[in-house]
Amino acid sequence: MKQAIIVKILSATNNRGTRIKASVKSASVTISFDYSASHEQRISKAVDALMNKLEWKGEYIIGHLPNGDYAAVFKD
Repeated sequence: MKQAIIVKILSATNNRGTRIKASVKSASVTISFDYSASHEQRISKAVDALMNKLEWKGEYIIGHLPNGDYAAVFKD
């Protein structure tokens, strides 16, 4: 069974700037917030980073969740 990738925007703290975290049950990656990229590009970069870490291949679609997070699901 394929998993949805959940993407969250992590607010800046006193020690770290804004970040983006992509995660599945078994793994996650956190990347820096790229202010020069569009919002869609930022979310895609996080998904791509996690997919590279897990050696996953394929096309995906990103959707916005009611709580403000995002989910990426694979196209079949």
